[in-house]
Amino acid sequence: MSPFYSPATGTVPCAALWYDARSLGRPIYGPPGRRDHLIGQHDGWKPCPAAGTELVDVDGTSRLVCADHARQTYAVVAAGLAGRLRWRP
Repeated sequence: MSPFYSPATGTVPCAALWYDARSLGRPIYGPPGRRDHLIGQHDGWKPCPAAGTELVDVDGTSRLVCADHARQTYAVVAAGLAGRLRWRP
């Protein structure tokens, strides 16, 4: 079972990360409610919140991704750029 499984919704989220330039350099704070505990800055990569619906094989590793990211993943792999994709840890 995936460590990202949500019992509340019964789904596993998309494994893809997407780049959000608006969050680049934004501060990341520690425990909730502690605005005085800065632990770093955001690198701009965010997890996709959609539910994973398609199993995609990328370089021998199967990933569960949403329909939008599946289409994009097929195109990137076909172009020979699979090494540039980012995934949830």
